[in-house]
Amino acid sequence: MRKKILSIVLSGLLLGVIGCFQAEDPYEKDLKSGTPDARKEAATQLGELGTPRALQILQLHEDDPDFTVRDSVRAAIKKINKQIFMK
Repeated sequence: MRKKILSIVLSGLLLGVIGCFQAEDPYEKDLKSGTPDARKEAATQLGELGTPRALQILQLHEDDPDFTVRDSVRAAIKKINKQIFMK
């Protein structure tokens, strides 16, 4: 019971801190204006984060003009979907 309460309290604190800075922000910026290599890396990192916001950002970039970036974006989306399915 104590562990559960501690977990809830810590989750609340983390959400407060995360509200000030979103982990996805730098990657979202790279997906918008970087070189293809920077966009591919950003897609990969967002896939690693696996958050709902990361998924939304990736979905906005599924039609990237560079096919290698599109492949990275789709792979990252697939990875997040697999994580969600496995939970």
